[in-house]
Amino acid sequence: MKKIFLMIVMALTAGMITSCGGDDPIDPPAPVDPDDPDNPDDPDNPDNPDKAPTWKVDNAQQYGETMSMWVRTEQGGSTDALALFYGSQCRGTATMVLSDSQGQLWCLLVYGTGEETGNLTLKYWNSKKKKIYTQERFCSFSADSQHGTPDNPVSVKF
Repeated sequence: MKKIFLMIVMALTAGMITSCGGDDPIDPPAPVDPDDPDNPDDPDNPDNPDKAPTWKVDNAQQYGETMSMWVRTEQGGSTDALALFYGSQCRGTATMVLSDSQGQLWCLLVYGTGEETGNLTLKYWNSKKKKIYTQERFCSFSADSQHGTPDNPVSVKF
């Protein structure tokens, strides 16, 4: 038993010496890109239309500025989702406030640094049609501003 224990300790020690050397770093595997079209779990993947997206803003506190937006979309389902993106980063997710015969009314809080120069992309998941609609160059980020109102929202048609 003592011999087996010594063999295990020696094997573990040898493994640590070879893997902890300064010239032989161990690189962790690269994280899976969530927007990778080859990823079958990606909700943006057209080969996986039944899966609803799980869009969320990561580390909202890192952005020092916000803007608000009211958006009206076509009639969809109760589990629809709406979000704004800057490049591949989700910068704002919407809350459905009203669903009626005219469509759905959404309220968004969008996060940014105030230094972004590009346009935001709108993504809308229609759960009835099981489809994500994308509108590139939807708007630009403008700190401390409001786009649309509940009575006069920005209208989006897909």
